[in-house]
Amino acid sequence: MQEFFTRFYRNTSKRPLALSGAALGTATMGNAWGMFNETDLVFSFGLSWLKYITISFAMLVVILMLFKYFFAPKDFIYDFKHPTLSNFIPTILMTCFVISGFYGQVNLPMVQLIIWLSCISLHLIYIICFTIYHVIHFSWKNYLASWFVPPIGIVVACVMSKGVGANISLEFSQGIHQLSQFCWYLGLGYYVVMLPLMIYKYSFTTHLEHNNLPAYGIMAAPPNLLLAGYLSTFSYTQIASQYNLVIFGLAPLAIFFTICVYISMFKTFQKKFMPLFACYTFPLAIGMVAMVKLSTWIITIFPNASQLAAIIKVWALIATITGTTVILFVDMGLIIFSIYHVYYRHDNKVVKNKFLKYFI
Repeated sequence: MQEFFTRFYRNTSKRPLALSGAALGTATMGNAWGMFNETDLVFSFGLSWLKYITISFAMLVVILMLFKYFFAPKDFIYDFKHPTLSNFIPTILMTCFVISGFYGQVNLPMVQLIIWLSCISLHLIYIICFTIYHVIHFSWKNYLASWFVPPIGIVVACVMSKGVGANISLEFSQGIHQLSQFCWYLGLGYYVVMLPLMIYKYSFTTHLEHNNLPAYGIMAAPPNLLLAGYLSTFSYTQIASQYNLVIFGLAPLAIFFTICVYISMFKTFQKKFMPLFACYTFPLAIGMVAMVKLSTWIITIFPNASQLAAIIKVWALIATITGTTVILFVDMGLIIFSIYHVYYRHDNKVVKNKFLKYFI
């Protein structure tokens, strides 16, 4: 047992940062399964109990990642300077946003508020530092879809802002609401600037290494996240006053890029497993949430468009089932990968099992 904890401590740096991305996707997936009872359209069920499992997994991973950087601060500096790894550091904060939402649901509003505000502050600081450093050291070779994560990932705060600060006062709650809307506009601004450059990168340049291919999975995250954040942060009255243009713009993008990401998996998953496969987890999970919210919005605002709302809800269910399969596969792979590299790799043991060899 002592040897077990010794290796656990000495090999903290060997835990892949991608675990936090997988935790974010898993926690979001758990929330998605509990949303299908928002309307009775076509079908209605709720697996809200699932979030207790997924949130527990997310909490464990966050603790492990914080443990890693606490005992190996040099790893944080290295990861921040790395053009790819730096994109995944904020997933720790994004996971904490989802965890804060869970605390709000179980009637612990002060815990929810403290986590939410702390993560907002840290995430804004990280966006500033990330933007300055990586603009100065900009290179087309390093410009990947994963760059969307730091600036647009803060919109997770919008999705999880329901009820934040309501236990303090009405004025405080309104201030939190305005802060949430600011975060959404910030994410949208970055997306408008970055998307054309990202499309150019993937369409007209050829220097994309195989090891970075899974990062393309994140292309589906921004439109789905912005759509979910918009429907969560802005009232239906505010949305109507803007002529629904944001939804009409984001919804097609969200569906299009989600389909593109699923197609890309056929090529990516043929190769040997790598931690970067975690790039597929959150985009698929937030896509589930966005489509359920979109279906609810359509049937509420346009009762005569029940067929369209039904189609989107069925699409959301299909995406949830398929996405859950992918997320669980990646989670399993990361767990196997992490256990091997933390506890067994240094023993130079030969792994003959083809199933395990794929993951390690």
